[in-house]
Amino acid sequence: MTSALHRAAIAERMTAFLRRRAKPRHLQADEQAAAAELEALVRRCASHAPTDPEALAEWWPRFERRLEDIGNGRHWPTPKEVSQAAATTPQPAATDMQRGTPEVGSWAWRLDVKARRIAAGLDYLLRNGRLGANRR
Repeated sequence: MTSALHRAAIAERMTAFLRRRAKPRHLQADEQAAAAELEALVRRCASHAPTDPEALAEWWPRFERRLEDIGNGRHWPTPKEVSQAAATTPQPAATDMQRGTPEVGSWAWRLDVKARRIAAGLDYLLRNGRLGANRR
């Protein structure tokens, strides 16, 4: 998801969340200040939120609950509270389909192969010539 789409999705969800809360008095008469405050809250949340739409949909309810726990009652949260809630909300685990498969021969593919060899204990055997053509 592009950055603009990511922010728009978060802004839509944050707006729905804020509608259920009382707007601070200093923002009630000034719509421009309210829009700037909303943008600040979205920016703080976007820096921690997952960019994948499905992951965001899974992450958001947990973030809202955490923000309600941290928050100051029925009023809009502060940017600090949004940052704290977003930073402490765990990210959803990526599935194999979301991670994708690296292209064969690429740097990521070589790292993946090496990690699998290490995990299987084969790297030691290959280095010491106990497997394959180097066998004595």
